[in-house]
Amino acid sequence: MTRTLSLEALAKVNRSLLVLGKRPDGFHELDTIFQTIDLSDRLTFEEASELELHLDDPSLPSGDDNLVMRAARALVRCGGRASGARITLEKRIPHGAGLGGGSSDAAATLRGLVALWRMPIAEEALHTLASELGSDVPFFLMGGRVRGRGRGERLQPLADGPAEGLVLLSPPFSFSTGEVYRRVKARALSLTPESQASNLPASDTEVLPDRNDLEPAAEEIRG
Repeated sequence: MTRTLSLEALAKVNRSLLVLGKRPDGFHELDTIFQTIDLSDRLTFEEASELELHLDDPSLPSGDDNLVMRAARALVRCGGRASGARITLEKRIPHGAGLGGGSSDAAATLRGLVALWRMPIAEEALHTLASELGSDVPFFLMGGRVRGRGRGERLQPLADGPAEGLVLLSPPFSFSTGEVYRRVKARALSLTPESQASNLPASDTEVLPDRNDLEPAAEEIRG
């Protein structure tokens, strides 16, 4: 009997996002509060002779440009053996909206294939593999409310707050994360004026100020 399992890949928001400056490796040093929300993609994993990815959104790549396939192939290399799976991705998280859909799909792929293939891999090794796929991918292995530092891969779990409603608006255009960061030229801690009104006034301000330093860069691209 063919084994099958399904996982939800949750979206996230950044409750606070400070860009502290440019790192020698070309990335930016961050201090952020991640929070998963109940908007999600759905991934189904079935045993198969080869790796296959099937999408319900034809506008997305289905080859190695897709983080799902990159995560699957990275796990095959890590396991040192050839493994196959038929992966079906039902896309619900808007692309290019800063909600981490691709990174969440990659993390769910790691979790799903480890279970499908019954791989004996340590959590630390899985975290390392996730960080090689993308800065946000390690967070999605954990979920909840988490403080992220470094590129976002150095994680500190935080206590969950009370349940809240959140309105998400998805405009008919998208932002490239890389392009937004390329527009961030300041080196100082405070890249956004302290007086600027926050998008998320219920953030945990006891941990970090309620601010998103990428907002001016995104507005520059749009404007």
